[in-house]
Amino acid sequence: MMYKRYIKQSFIFLTALLLFTTCTDDKFGYSNKDGEVTVTFRPKLDAGIQTRAIGDGKSVNRLDVVVYEENGESLDAICSLDNKSLEDEVKFTLLEGRNYKVLFWAQHQDEAESKPYTIGDNGVVHVDYTDYLENGYEKLDAFYAIDDLTVNAVNGTQSKEIVLTRPLAQLNFADEVQPASGSTATVALTGVVTTFNPFATISTVLSENEEEETPSSFTFTSFPEESLTTGTGEEQKEYNYVASVYLFPTTVSAKLTFNEQTKEIESISLVSNKRTNVIGSIVQEPEQLWDGTIPVDHVLTTDSENRYIIDEPADLAWLSQDLTQTKLVEESTFLVTKDINMNCVDDNELTLASLKLPKGSRLIGDGEGHTIKNIRMEGALLGDATDLTVEKLTIENATISSATTHVGVLVNTLKGNGSFSQVTINKASVTTTNGAAGGIVGYIVRQDEKDRSESLGVSFTNCTLSEIVVSGTRSEGKFVGLLSGYDNQETVTFDEESSASVTLKNNSSSLYVSGNQSTWLEEIASDYDNWLGDEVYCRGTITYGGNRFVPKWDGERTVEPLLADPEYDGENVTKGNNSFVVYSPFDLAGVREKTATPAAIYLKENIDMFGQGSDGKYNVPSNFDETTCCESDDDNNLNPFSSVTTLDGYKDAGENYTIYNLSISRLKEERAAFILTASGTTVHKNINFNNCQTVAVHKDVETDAKAYGAILISNVEGIYTMKNVHAYDCKVFALQKVGTLGARISGTSTVENCSVESCYVENYECSIAEYFTSGNRDILDYKVECYESFYPHGEVGGMFGFVQGNSTISDCVVKNTKIYAIGQDDKQANFKIKDKNGDELNKVTQAIANGLVSATGLYLIPGRHVSTFIGDIRAGGTITLTNCKVDEESQCTNRWDKHNDTYNYIGQCYYVKFLDEEGTVTVDGNNLTLADCNRNTTR
Repeated sequence: MMYKRYIKQSFIFLTALLLFTTCTDDKFGYSNKDGEVTVTFRPKLDAGIQTRAIGDGKSVNRLDVVVYEENGESLDAICSLDNKSLEDEVKFTLLEGRNYKVLFWAQHQDEAESKPYTIGDNGVVHVDYTDYLENGYEKLDAFYAIDDLTVNAVNGTQSKEIVLTRPLAQLNFADEVQPASGSTATVALTGVVTTFNPFATISTVLSENEEEETPSSFTFTSFPEESLTTGTGEEQKEYNYVASVYLFPTTVSAKLTFNEQTKEIESISLVSNKRTNVIGSIVQEPEQLWDGTIPVDHVLTTDSENRYIIDEPADLAWLSQDLTQTKLVEESTFLVTKDINMNCVDDNELTLASLKLPKGSRLIGDGEGHTIKNIRMEGALLGDATDLTVEKLTIENATISSATTHVGVLVNTLKGNGSFSQVTINKASVTTTNGAAGGIVGYIVRQDEKDRSESLGVSFTNCTLSEIVVSGTRSEGKFVGLLSGYDNQETVTFDEESSASVTLKNNSSSLYVSGNQSTWLEEIASDYDNWLGDEVYCRGTITYGGNRFVPKWDGERTVEPLLADPEYDGENVTKGNNSFVVYSPFDLAGVREKTATPAAIYLKENIDMFGQGSDGKYNVPSNFDETTCCESDDDNNLNPFSSVTTLDGYKDAGENYTIYNLSISRLKEERAAFILTASGTTVHKNINFNNCQTVAVHKDVETDAKAYGAILISNVEGIYTMKNVHAYDCKVFALQKVGTLGARISGTSTVENCSVESCYVENYECSIAEYFTSGNRDILDYKVECYESFYPHGEVGGMFGFVQGNSTISDCVVKNTKIYAIGQDDKQANFKIKDKNGDELNKVTQAIANGLVSATGLYLIPGRHVSTFIGDIRAGGTITLTNCKVDEESQCTNRWDKHNDTYNYIGQCYYVKFLDEEGTVTVDGNNLTLADCNRNTTR
């Protein structure tokens, strides 16, 4: 590459032999009156230029000096000195009173007297890289100084010290790896400046009539033995030089090619007298390829921190052997320090068995990470692993297959804890014909699946999956194929920085997709769909981008229920063979499948039963005409429990767990509720129901039609406690004895701190005659039987439909609840009267007996009533209500029975005089009279 030298030969070089040069007026047209002054310059290199270990100006051996006078906007060279030694003084004879500009330029000059720099018009310096780029780059070093001089010396002399500094920037390329002998480094630079104007102190662009050849590349075939040191103390590191060049300050871009490896830098800012270092990832040793050999006697090296080093294919091949883990220490770190090419490509049949790392291993890519590529494995790269960490690692072009197990690109089965951070997988296929498949892990499980004392936490942070195909028979997931999830202490987290471009070959249906998120949690973006394929027990804690995901029930699937254990489930649970904890809707369905009469159910998480199905609407039969609900053929109805001795949804102080979207549908059955009956000693407490629905329709019978309905309990007997139970936005549809929380409350019952809010209760009209008969009773001198027929609809309340026995109800409230109901009025009884022996009476005696019996007041058959709190109270025992309220927004439509104006939330209080002993009903300390319920009145 040639550069034209822009020199006015008449001015620049006068002689290389003069020790000093005289510039006088007779030579340059000055007047004789101007005095002559000898100016002496003492040049030296700046002591502060030692900015790097290579060279340090040692190649600079000659000095050029040019003296200029200003001529308008230009400079005229009036005298010069060429090839002066830096060790000698420089003298000029100049005219007193004149102003001069002096350029000092020190550079290399070899034996052939060729120099890389020439001084052109106006002091502009040009560089010619032709002879100096490849191995003579140190000869490109140069130094300069400029001086503005006014000659005014006394006695005809003047003296000055001149300090030269480097106008050039040095660009270095260095790497931790020493370039091997015979290597070649080529640097292609764009934007190089080849001129320098020292008087303007900026790099200058050539004029249009000046031609310049821009160098395209610099080639280096020998490399300095010195090292480049960066940092101090523990941070100090040494690098080996690959290429180095001096350039005028500017901004350039570079492309370095070394042994067919390329590194590109878009913008490099060069500053004079400063070095700019491009460090690392430059030198690539010839790539090692696996040849299929398993090295038996191979040993992994370790670094100063006792980390095992993986830097060649043989290391991975050695780790694939059986019993390898017995030679390695548990909880060790395996450091991948180079890219590894296992060479399992289409044109060969190389296949590697899975690596066998010890428990607690950490596999980490050194620095910014490294790549393991071209692998074909029988099973995942790491096989089965226990308590594993993988960081800063890229897997590229992987073929993973198995016919016997769960499988993933990295792990088949991960037991215990795991952490995957900055893991990238590009172009991979994962296939198993007998298990679950995932993009990273096939299956996650505790070391002992059902050992609840063991922790399990697996996280995926800033992981990227692209161009991956996953095929499994059990389930398929983009990150994880299958999770055990034996309880909610098994946690899998995916962060929002991760991403997955994965094809699930069999289109496996995952629970973990957008739209299947439980109501009580935030919606999850569809970006996370199928990241987890499936769960065995559906109890694990799964989070995406910080938000938890819990699936809704599908109406069919159940899991084996988990027995309650105070050690893991809290002090409120009782251990037993028939006591269960519920962590998911699949759990609750599993308990019901196992038994209709569990001793205890302890809710340990909010659950979503997804009763409305995919259309979001409950199915309500045509018996009911006041609801806005529509028919739906995909409701997920739970089969109710016959009885549950203990139901407890305790979460913590002041909070309950909630069952959402529960649907109970009992067509042509006598009872409908979450729990049908309670007998013996029963406790239901600390639980919420939200947007749940119950439907009950009577059987097709000729008489005595029944269809009790409630959300919680249909029929209560024995010793019963309901405490801290709440219903929100629930609906109940039934025929008789209908209430939101309970249908029929009897026995000895205690109800405390319960509420119904924003609920809806409805019944329907049924014309089937229900026949009431009392059986024989001795009255006066007769045997009397009381009877009557009436319709079954009625006994409807906002909280309870029907209450009898000995019940205490306190601190309960109904809010904003609507009741649409049809009731049954009281009726006059008919009597069958016989004599003491049971014989029929004659007409006269019958008439007399009728009058006598009627006079005793046994003629009323109570109806079935409707109100906002309790529909009917049958007071054969003691019923006590304390601090119970119904707000003004709660209303009955179609029919509203009120015991009196003060307690209008109770439909009726009565006892059947013919059958019952008269009990008492007390509301906030006031007794409600029952007498008006036992005479011939119409309510």
